[in-house]
Amino acid sequence: MSIVPVFSGRILPGGLLILDKPKDYGRHLRSLKGRFVEVVVRKQRTKRSLDQNAYLHAVPLPLLADYWGEDIETAKLLVLGECFGWKDTRDGHQLPIKPHTSGLTVDECSHLIEWLPVWAM
Repeated sequence: MSIVPVFSGRILPGGLLILDKPKDYGRHLRSLKGRFVEVVVRKQRTKRSLDQNAYLHAVPLPLLADYWGEDIETAKLLVLGECFGWKDTRDGHQLPIKPHTSGLTVDECSHLIEWLPVWAM
């Protein structure tokens, strides 16, 4: 199994794609000569900021964990499941769709921070 490179760039107002490293992209395309390929273009994910994560682990999660008599990790799973939804596992348990704050985007983490006080009340 080979590593699939990810190339980033931006789209100009007219729809033109400008790559950050066009030479690397060209080199990779030449390595695939004659093969069928897939092209995926999506908005770049911006992970939650360190400040957002520090706030979650310093203020609301310890408060909720203490109130519920749980540890912070359990409180975090409960909060993430309630905010973003749950998925069923094969053995009948439920896990949060987004089980880790590290997987949240800046916008998702902002939503969680704004949602928490209303939900916790």
